[in-house]
Amino acid sequence: MPTFTDNPRDMAEALPSMIWTATPSGQVDYVNHVFAHYTGHPANQDDTIDWLAVVHPDDHESTLRIWGNCIASGAKYQAEFRIFHKPSNSYRWHHVAATPHHNADGTIRRWYGITTDIHDIKLANRAVDKAHDELKRVVALQALESKVLDAISQERELQDMLDIVTHAVDGFIPEVQSSILLVKNGRLWLGSAPKHPQDYIEAINGISVGEGNGSCGTSAARQEPVIVTDINTDPLWASVNDLVELIDAKACWSIPVIGATGKVLATFGIYSHHPAPPTDEQLATINHICQFVRVAIERTQQREAARQIERQLRLSQSREAIVKLTGGLAHDFNNLLTVILSNAGQLAEELTEGSEHQEMALDIKRAARRGADMIRNLLSFSRQQLLQPKPVHVNSLLTGMHTLAERVLDSRITLNLALEARPATIMVDPAQLENAVLNLLLNARDAIQNSGTVTLRTRTVNHYNAALPRTLPVNATYLLLEVQDDGHGIAPDAREHIFDPFYTTKDVGNGSGLGLSMVDGFVKQSKGGVAVTSALGQGTTISLYFPVMADVVTASGAKSEIETPPSGTGKILVVEDEPAVQTTLVRQLQKLGYQVLAAGNGHEGLLELQRHPDIDLLLTDMMMPGGMDGQQLATLARRHNPNIRVVLSSGYSHKLAKDQDRTAEGYWLLPKPYLRIDLATLLKKALATLAT
Repeated sequence: MPTFTDNPRDMAEALPSMIWTATPSGQVDYVNHVFAHYTGHPANQDDTIDWLAVVHPDDHESTLRIWGNCIASGAKYQAEFRIFHKPSNSYRWHHVAATPHHNADGTIRRWYGITTDIHDIKLANRAVDKAHDELKRVVALQALESKVLDAISQERELQDMLDIVTHAVDGFIPEVQSSILLVKNGRLWLGSAPKHPQDYIEAINGISVGEGNGSCGTSAARQEPVIVTDINTDPLWASVNDLVELIDAKACWSIPVIGATGKVLATFGIYSHHPAPPTDEQLATINHICQFVRVAIERTQQREAARQIERQLRLSQSREAIVKLTGGLAHDFNNLLTVILSNAGQLAEELTEGSEHQEMALDIKRAARRGADMIRNLLSFSRQQLLQPKPVHVNSLLTGMHTLAERVLDSRITLNLALEARPATIMVDPAQLENAVLNLLLNARDAIQNSGTVTLRTRTVNHYNAALPRTLPVNATYLLLEVQDDGHGIAPDAREHIFDPFYTTKDVGNGSGLGLSMVDGFVKQSKGGVAVTSALGQGTTISLYFPVMADVVTASGAKSEIETPPSGTGKILVVEDEPAVQTTLVRQLQKLGYQVLAAGNGHEGLLELQRHPDIDLLLTDMMMPGGMDGQQLATLARRHNPNIRVVLSSGYSHKLAKDQDRTAEGYWLLPKPYLRIDLATLLKKALATLAT
């Protein structure tokens, strides 16, 4: 009966892998047929096999060294190298293993080896390693981005932000030292170079941007990366050769940091100790990090520009700049608040009464309404907001604010309410009045360093018992609302400026300088006046005067926050350029039972009107791109369909600010942001009214 070893070569020839044997001295004397088929190299089994001929030339040295060590020591052989693959005309990775077979006396009789193709596994492992390295790179970049954004949000100095970047790069890329040079007026100025010698920093500071002024000067001039692998011999460094002696580096890679306008803001220089270019991964990392540098520089420039604008506004007597600023802000923010208010309102209506989720939806709704009040406050300050005055019993409003006021002041300050017993009613916007009081409470809190007292006081006055502000008529009765603190007081030179926009005596970051300006704007719009009494070390009293109403009955009772909007029927065309607002509107109207068409601008809206002559109501935004605003679209809509009802809506519009409920043309007005019930009620009213 044959044994396992009777025909070893037959067995070797039957196996799918390369099987080979070698003499004790390491000469390969047998390979099976797989070798010839795989490599295209003849397997002459009578002579020594020239196996090295099919090994990749770059692997010869390491392969022979490992094989020689095993021959000398008798240890098992393990190696990985590339072998030529005839069918693909390429080299593929293999794992090669051999075990010595010994004689009875312990000497090596023969080596038996097997060669296994691991090329695909090798590539897969490399792909995994590459993906892992890429993941590490991305995570590191995200961490760096987070640090830079945190620094930006904290308004840290530009050098601090750039130092964060250069320290990170020096950790990302081994054996380099990085620098960021800012481009100003055609020269390079130090932004950050934490590892560079001081002599080098002083020498490079102020160098001209230009061809041949090193890697960085050339990169800034060309507005493209400049990679110099040997700064000792490269002609781009010839004119600044004295700098080479000041820095321990062989190569310099410079990447320009280009701003949003296409202007070079800085150069990112990487100095390497090896005379070699960056790898693709390193270059990708540097390019990515350059975007962080760009953001840091541009945000700093924007911040400086904003500070300059603030300084100019403080000196300027004109409010035109503020009108544009607040109007634009109101338009954008009111669009956002419209989406939040509408969706939060619908969620609150649909969620289970009294549930935690419903309360969360109501919290969102309340916060959005507070945001809307803030926007109205801004517009009030710049005299653009049409106030929504109503009879307000001031004592009731202040009593209702008591808990909120105590939270604003915090526990170290005592709040006193000294409210006149006789009820006093004034015609004001209650949300604006509440914001005005909160602004004054915040100022009072900041004026008290340790513990103290703030008093809210009301009383009725006229010219017989009070020194009224000179702007107020004397033949009237006023409700005087005072906010008094025992803080450090206001210096005489600052007192005349406290109502100027952007003026503040607080530390940087602790005040916008808009609070008292908004209070002043609101009170004057309410036909009132403001007075200030203050002295250093004796506290401050801010006095607000409002005309008193006579014989007014104010509404009482709490209004439910959950209101069911009226449903309706009819076909409505929504024209709104803000996608989020349009989507929300369409969904809300469909929920209310209307058929809804939508368009993104005036021209698209006109096409829809022509396609659908049976549209009952046009609901259009006032301010839209494309050369046609909402009022122009409404005019054209009436020409096509005289019976169509029109509702104009806007986050901010001069035209809306001049009208009440309807325009002279009979268009209904719906200021943003609005509640879902306000939208539904107005649509119901408009559809029930004949077009005029």
